[in-house]
Amino acid sequence: MHKGSCLCAAIKFEVTGKLGAPDACHCVQCRKWTGHFLASTDVQRSNLAIHGSENITWYQSSEKGDYYEITDGLPQNEH
Repeated sequence: MHKGSCLCAAIKFEVTGKLGAPDACHCVQCRKWTGHFLASTDVQRSNLAIHGSENITWYQSSEKGDYYEITDGLPQNEH
């Protein structure tokens, strides 16, 4: 089991089962947001237990915002 929380601990989570392969992003936006590169993984919601979920707003995004350009030369999804 994997456990974690947000920085203020208002939300805590537990993941059962194996985690997916990690994703990493080194773009300028992710580096500014995190202070380093961003690393994440996909988790099936059926394997996810969230405590403090009243503090979460879920959303799904498949495109970057149109207010900045990513110019690192790496492949990108079409708009």
